[in-house]
Amino acid sequence: MQIDDEAIILSLRKYGESSGIACMLTAQNGLYKGFVRSAFGKKSRGIYQPGNLVEMTWKSRLSENLGSFTCELLQSNAAILLTCPRRLSALSSICTMIENTLPERDAAPEFYQHLIHLIELLKSNGNWQAVYIMLEVEILTNSGFGLDLSECAATGTTENLRYISPKSGRAVSEAAGEPYKNKLFTIPEFFLNQEQEDISVEEINNGLKICAYFLEKYIFTPHNTKLPAARLRFGELMREMA
Repeated sequence: MQIDDEAIILSLRKYGESSGIACMLTAQNGLYKGFVRSAFGKKSRGIYQPGNLVEMTWKSRLSENLGSFTCELLQSNAAILLTCPRRLSALSSICTMIENTLPERDAAPEFYQHLIHLIELLKSNGNWQAVYIMLEVEILTNSGFGLDLSECAATGTTENLRYISPKSGRAVSEAAGEPYKNKLFTIPEFFLNQEQEDISVEEINNGLKICAYFLEKYIFTPHNTKLPAARLRFGELMREMA
């Protein structure tokens, strides 16, 4: 069996002397893992960095086997961000989050394009913070635990939505939530208006806090795990900006 596709490297873990096990998000075939011969050798060392864009071939005698990769580097995205700690941390974090939350071999072409968009923003230092957060919101949705911000959970109104309930992940209007506001999350404006351009550091950190809470509640804690270290480090770096 053989699959040829474009892919983003998510991780590479050493296996033996110089080989490794890579995880990639492919454009048309979803998340794939495979053996990479001499991945840590001189010729391949720069290829298998998280965030790099490659043209990959995955081969396996049987479809259920781990299989093996051969790759051609298309874009060395990770190297561009080496002198940008927060953006590099964001790249490491989102790659780790995707590897830990998306099901293997389940096609996700739209999600792949959203990741490509985020990486381009990271390289150009565009408005990447909000896009990063909305990609985590998309991870929740893909996992079956999407936030519901369409109407107030208490009254059904679609106007003046102000809060998010930590219990249900649903929106709460300003009037209904006012008596309980200390127990609720405040909805960042860009959650409701993704065309918003002027986003404060406070809103970004609030968005990261909300995502971290629900990712941990719905995805990691039920499997007796915690948020990945890369995500925790990224959150800390962003809080330092406040």
